[in-house]
Amino acid sequence: MAAGRLYRIEPAPSPPEENRVPPARIGHECERFRRALRLVRQQLRRIRQRLDLGAGRERARLIDAQLLMLGDRYFTAGVERVIRTQSASASCAVRLTSDPILRATLAIEDAYLRDRSREIQDVAQRLILALSEKRSRGQREIPADAILLAEDLPISVLAEWATRGIRAFATGSGGWTSHTSILARSLAIPALAGLDLGHRSLQTGAPAVLDGDRGVLQIHPPTRVVLRAAQGRARELKGERDPSSGSSAGCVTRDGRAITLRANLSAPMEARDLRRVGAEGIGLVRSEYLALLSPRRRLDEEAQVDVYGKLVRQVRPFSVTVRLYDPPSIQRLLAIESTACGAPEVQPEGLATAEPACWFQLRVLLRAGAFGSLRVLVPKVTSVKQIREVRAALERVAEELDGERIARASSVKLGSMIETIDAVAAVGRLAREVDFFSLGTNDLIPEVLGQAREHPVAQHRSMFHPGVLRTISRAIHAARRGNIPLETCGEAAGQVPDVLMMVGLGLSSLSMTPRAIPRIRAVLQSTDWATARRVAERALQCRTIRQVEELVREAWPDHPLRAAPCP
Repeated sequence: MAAGRLYRIEPAPSPPEENRVPPARIGHECERFRRALRLVRQQLRRIRQRLDLGAGRERARLIDAQLLMLGDRYFTAGVERVIRTQSASASCAVRLTSDPILRATLAIEDAYLRDRSREIQDVAQRLILALSEKRSRGQREIPADAILLAEDLPISVLAEWATRGIRAFATGSGGWTSHTSILARSLAIPALAGLDLGHRSLQTGAPAVLDGDRGVLQIHPPTRVVLRAAQGRARELKGERDPSSGSSAGCVTRDGRAITLRANLSAPMEARDLRRVGAEGIGLVRSEYLALLSPRRRLDEEAQVDVYGKLVRQVRPFSVTVRLYDPPSIQRLLAIESTACGAPEVQPEGLATAEPACWFQLRVLLRAGAFGSLRVLVPKVTSVKQIREVRAALERVAEELDGERIARASSVKLGSMIETIDAVAAVGRLAREVDFFSLGTNDLIPEVLGQAREHPVAQHRSMFHPGVLRTISRAIHAARRGNIPLETCGEAAGQVPDVLMMVGLGLSSLSMTPRAIPRIRAVLQSTDWATARRVAERALQCRTIRQVEELVREAWPDHPLRAAPCP
């Protein structure tokens, strides 16, 4: 919750530029592109340095993906190749090189990879702006008490403005599970996504209070609301700075129900927070971060073994769960990236789950598992066949490593994501094939409701939809009958009312962004599990979201419900 004044950020218009240049200017255009590269690198390094000083090194490294793209010789050589072969201007060449990658990411089914398009677009726009030799407008004029309004905020822009002391922000695009929203929670910045920016009350300079928990932006609020926001924000920041907010003593409800709290990681560097917040291991590592490094680094087996090996050692004696990337999606992205940048295309071979990218990843994970407890999680599961293929591939990779006399994990637990309706229907059969389940609410909830994951309200109040609750309950009971642990790793695990409902339904292992762990632990330790169970049982009999909300408000009046974003 934050109080401040609205500040609208209008998208910068694309600078006019000729698409073609005479042959005599080709060398000049290549040199202009190199100068723009140097300038944008300097900009991103300054942003990274400020973020390092203001929010910690692990946050600063979120800029590294964009710096890696600028240093990727396939991308930079691809731009110069377009300039030389098509007599294109430098700005046109940047567009022609980045657009195929953008189209590829937007077409990919995997939401994490698709969300990467914003980072690619951000880098391309920075390069084009640098080539126009014009300074970006407005960034240095933003007041410290600003609540930013923008159609979209790329990660690098949010990181830069976060170090300038902005109070909060709201975007017209994106959703609860977008990269920008996840980063905002990581940086403790109140935020809304999916706001209608066309509302006439949303004018620069208007006083406002943004409540990220409730999903409300209040214009011209009364003084008492402003004071309450300031006091609440002070408590939040104190909790962020207070090392005692974390605890390694575990989490037990007031009536003795043990709950395991693990962390979700988007990047390995976030593991530095885990001991401070008292996480009992890692419930989800989004391995796409390493898959999307420059070609040289992502194909370096030793480098990736080192990254995962350090992660496993950091969290001992707890376990690390790594979600495999979806082979068709990642293979398509890498192939189109390579084609767009002039590199030879990698062709898939063998089993669908044993394509080069996935086979390489299994080698890395088996090797990293030699340093501690590592679990492998299969995404987008819809059938038993997928699990059997991955298990067969693991066995073949293990034999290959043994033949090469390379140390590996003696055994690796294999799990299935339950994030599709098909997986829920097959959970009984899947239970005979896996060691654990992980409930992916980010994708399961929108699928049950027939929404896109990026829909602005896809994660607002929809956890309380009776159809969603009954679907989750079916998955929990099927896992219990199969004697298979069921955990959850969706963003809903970091929201208090959603967590209370999931615990009441029977979940006893939750994985969430590290920053949410102390708050969720405190709430659960002051809650009776028996109460949560009674509320969940009654909620399963409800017919509407409103009825479920009434039950939750009656049982836990002190915990706000997230509402759909509105001005």
